[in-house]
Amino acid sequence: MPLLKNMPIPFDILQKLSPSQKKEILLLLEEKRLRESKTAQLSRFDFVNKYHMTHKYRKLNFDKRNFLLELYSDTSKKIIVKKAVQVGVSEWALCDALYMCMEMGLSGAYILTKSRLRDDFVAERINPVLQEVPYYHSTIGETNNLGIKQLGKGVLRFLGSNSESEFISFPADFMIIDEVDRCDQTNLALVPDRLQASDYKLERWISNPTVEGMGIDELYQTSDQKEWVLQCKKCKESFVLDWFINVVKEKSGGFYEPRDVEFFEGLKKNLDMYCHLCEEKLDRLSNGIWIANNPKSEISGYTISQLYSPTVELADMWGDFSTSLLNDTKMQVFWNNKLGLAYKAVGSKITPEMLKNCEQQYVLPDYYDGTQSVYAGVDVGSLLHVVIRVKEENEKKLLYCGTVENFTELSELIAQYKIETMVIDMYPEVRKCKEFQEVHNDVVWLADYHRGSTMDEVTYSERLKFVRADRTASIDGVVEDIRKGTFVLPYNSNYLCSKDYYEQLCSSTRIKDATSDKFRWVSTKADHFLHAEVYCRLAEKTVAYPDLAILNSKPRVNLTKEILLNTQFDTRNNLIMKLFQEL
Repeated sequence: MPLLKNMPIPFDILQKLSPSQKKEILLLLEEKRLRESKTAQLSRFDFVNKYHMTHKYRKLNFDKRNFLLELYSDTSKKIIVKKAVQVGVSEWALCDALYMCMEMGLSGAYILTKSRLRDDFVAERINPVLQEVPYYHSTIGETNNLGIKQLGKGVLRFLGSNSESEFISFPADFMIIDEVDRCDQTNLALVPDRLQASDYKLERWISNPTVEGMGIDELYQTSDQKEWVLQCKKCKESFVLDWFINVVKEKSGGFYEPRDVEFFEGLKKNLDMYCHLCEEKLDRLSNGIWIANNPKSEISGYTISQLYSPTVELADMWGDFSTSLLNDTKMQVFWNNKLGLAYKAVGSKITPEMLKNCEQQYVLPDYYDGTQSVYAGVDVGSLLHVVIRVKEENEKKLLYCGTVENFTELSELIAQYKIETMVIDMYPEVRKCKEFQEVHNDVVWLADYHRGSTMDEVTYSERLKFVRADRTASIDGVVEDIRKGTFVLPYNSNYLCSKDYYEQLCSSTRIKDATSDKFRWVSTKADHFLHAEVYCRLAEKTVAYPDLAILNSKPRVNLTKEILLNTQFDTRNNLIMKLFQEL
């Protein structure tokens, strides 16, 4: 039977208690002592220093993390933090939420991208802290679930930005929005309404950036735009650390090398950075100062890079950077997640010169009788645009490109070139594609593009023989292969398919979407062969990495031919939802 918090325990009874019951009594006594000793409101920093522990039950350590100290002491009504991943900002946001509830007696909301993520966040990050920290535990009221927690005189709600109903049912004194750029922007527009009746109106906006002028980057521009400034010990120059100035230097052709001439990957573990004026080695973890570039703004803004983090090795960052140079999606991830910067690159495209550099001295064969893995991609329209490639060591060699009029001719190509895997665009001929897949079930996968909240390139379901791929990231992958030189074309490839092959691969340009925070490839001309190459690349991955197709082993009901062929689908998304209900 649970012990009551205020129940006196006689000594004779205490002797009979189990160790776990004695531990509970000690915890309750400590909570009582803390409540009685608390007489005055602590500052934010003192509150954290006195009480807080992380979900791993560790006290916060600000050694070599001096850039966080001002954030923990900031009392501004509105704070904007544009940040890299894993730099300690989410822990600050949690501390600030607990402080405002427990110490100030305020009520508010902590907003995450999705309700499902909210549940995991509360279960894994919040509940352990509230249960194990004695003072926190002593403030928990009667309401204590995944969505709402009564903490002292305050109430803290945890919301998913994808649920509009959660935004319109309560007043708040403060709102903390975590991962702004990945939240539902329509529902975030309701945040000021929730604060309207409060005397406090405290806002915390936190996120990795995406692209310039959108989301957290746009909010940061309205702030005082503080940057963490260090000083060179030798020449006394003050500066903000810059990856492209202090860590790497550009060579010809858009390639880079470390400024640290002693660094060789695999030989020297640590990569050093240097002053751009005197070439003195820099201590990136030394004491600095926050300096505002727009001091007239009343909004407090910070930008934080992994360059200042003691848990991040510059050598690891170099590894990520060097593998991203040929792929715009990977480079954007580096800018956003490692440097904490909005991505700027626009206007990328495939050029005839790039394709010409991929040529080797051979002609396309009429059939294939070799032993290497052959794979194909098909873009579906009034004609079927087909590309077939073979993997020879690190090269992806074109065997065939052309058009066929129907799926019967496509079957002939499977036999003619000994194709192991073929990925087909399932739109607009859903029924015909599915029927074709039934005939060639061991070979054919169906594919669909999607644009999710992340830049994950591809998701495979081996059981369904179905692929979902981010359109922009997938085309970026083709461009990366072209830049690397692994994308092999025959001699005089500019004449392939009456020059349609070149024209369609070069017809698209990578631009920033004016209505969102995403980049996308747009074309004013036919681009069927470009998408056929995308599907071919997806097929190549199933050959190279067959085990990645298994998403999980939970038993599921089969998605049968009858469901796909006899169900009327109103929209494209209805079919996708049907396919992925089980994933």
